[in-house]
Amino acid sequence: MKAFLLLCLLVTSVDQLAAQDWQQFSDKATGITFALPENAQTFEQEQLRVYASAIDSTLAVQVHVFDNASAINPRDEIIRQVLEEEKGDTLRTIARVMLLATNSKATELIAVRNNRQEGLQVGFSYSSLASDVPFHSFVQYFLLNGRFVAFTVTGAEREMRRLLQTKEYFFSTIKLSGK
Repeated sequence: MKAFLLLCLLVTSVDQLAAQDWQQFSDKATGITFALPENAQTFEQEQLRVYASAIDSTLAVQVHVFDNASAINPRDEIIRQVLEEEKGDTLRTIARVMLLATNSKATELIAVRNNRQEGLQVGFSYSSLASDVPFHSFVQYFLLNGRFVAFTVTGAEREMRRLLQTKEYFFSTIKLSGK
């Protein structure tokens, strides 16, 4: 019964998120679509596009589109070693390198599919360098036709319920294209 009530609460909360002012975005180069809060900003650099929105001071969502996934350089000694340990699985290698680079702890590692595209969902926890406040991030990422695309939601541990609600809603809006 408790599990049913918790599920109902989560579904109701996710529906409330959908009622907030989120809007659809589309990345023209990849054809992917996703929703972000209406205050989202877009930043472009050479071979990188970032769509970002701070929901408030404790919760944010971002999409990173790297046009050249070859930056994941198998000639780098650390990447080569992790790639060998992961038996050539590039997605799992990326997850391990992210954890190493951020000095964080893995909280989940789940295979995901979106429009027949395989990806990974990684959860990790870490402390903010500025304040030592515990944070959690959840990232779904994919390698799409030579591009690396990452969808991230990050929030303070004290806001875990809202973080999980936002994660469920945000990730449910992602639609990958076959481009």
